[in-house]
Amino acid sequence: MSEVLINIVSISNLSDKNGVSTFINGFDKLKELFNSNGIIINKVFVPVGSKSSVTENSFSRNSITNFKSRVLKKNRVYKILQFLYFYIFQAIVIAIRVFNFYFLNKSHRNQVFFFNDLFVAFFAIKLLPKNSKTIIIFHSSEDPLRHFFMIFEFLKNTFIENFLRYMLHFVMINVCGIVTLSEGYAQKLQKSFPNKTIKCIYNTSFVNYVKNDFEGSAFRKSDFINIIAIGSLQYCKGFDILISAIGELSLNVRRKFILRIAGEGEERTNLESLIAKYDLYDNVLLLGNIDNVGPLIEQCSFFCLPSREEGLPISLIEALSFYKPIICTPVGSLPEIFSENDCVFINQDVSDIVRVLNSLFENSMQLETLSFNSSKIFNSLFSNQSFVEKYSLFFKQIIK
Repeated sequence: MSEVLINIVSISNLSDKNGVSTFINGFDKLKELFNSNGIIINKVFVPVGSKSSVTENSFSRNSITNFKSRVLKKNRVYKILQFLYFYIFQAIVIAIRVFNFYFLNKSHRNQVFFFNDLFVAFFAIKLLPKNSKTIIIFHSSEDPLRHFFMIFEFLKNTFIENFLRYMLHFVMINVCGIVTLSEGYAQKLQKSFPNKTIKCIYNTSFVNYVKNDFEGSAFRKSDFINIIAIGSLQYCKGFDILISAIGELSLNVRRKFILRIAGEGEERTNLESLIAKYDLYDNVLLLGNIDNVGPLIEQCSFFCLPSREEGLPISLIEALSFYKPIICTPVGSLPEIFSENDCVFINQDVSDIVRVLNSLFENSMQLETLSFNSSKIFNSLFSNQSFVEKYSLFFKQIIK
């Protein structure tokens, strides 16, 4: 078989620090491995003006984010305009670019369009010929629209939700293949679409950092218990629960913990209010967007994921690649990956996180066992080589 060209398509701005942009940029980082498997990462279609990285001063970034946060929470008209521009207009523009690219390169038989969101996929599939090769990845859990309705909650149970459900069903029927981040969801979809090529492929770590040799454990003894959490500052990430839990600790226990959160988003104002409410200025640091989280992860005692909703977050896999202990909510694919002995599962509840933090304060050495577990899980499920091999095989199946 001749080389397969993979055209990655997304509505996400690659300057944003989120899981989707990390995933897309990661394909470029692994380009040589893909090339050795006969896969060419040929083109990335993203919104006009997107860049692979961006630098802003923190004052400007935080001021803009805080303003957006206040407006978005209070003004439905603004949210509707945001929906129409970012999810509909931008999607149509990118779909037209995909259509034009297809016809300019239609002589190449082995090209695949790899969609990373429902909106562009819908409009592009409407435009592309029926024999074009298309696949979509669902980055979220079993309902690909659940995260969307966390942001636009007031659109639920409206004609817009009905239209979005139609879009989702149309895309599922018409794409050649579907990638999920959950074995359970892949099996569920396969029952609904028995003739469709559907595969669960776990993400990998794309972190650009040379790790030390941990020899199976990355546990670090320290006078403090350093927690790292990574992700967009959105309600679904549950950072408010984690900060509140630290605030509820007794002063004697609280002074032992330092939480660093890397990421930016519309929840910053709310999180800053919680930090002020509990007087956690010495305990909780909102770092903003970090280009390279490797050094932060390496220095932490454990990685915490308090999310209300997830698929399979790349930040967690990055922490696993450093063999860090994992404390997380049992969301998305995580119950498939971890047994109760491999990590510490927490409820989306302040009191339960307080219980776990108090336990770690009494016996931090249990983190060493969790670190060994993380090393085994990463090496067996999430290596770069495994990621590239599984995707390469999937792409070639689509072409056949």
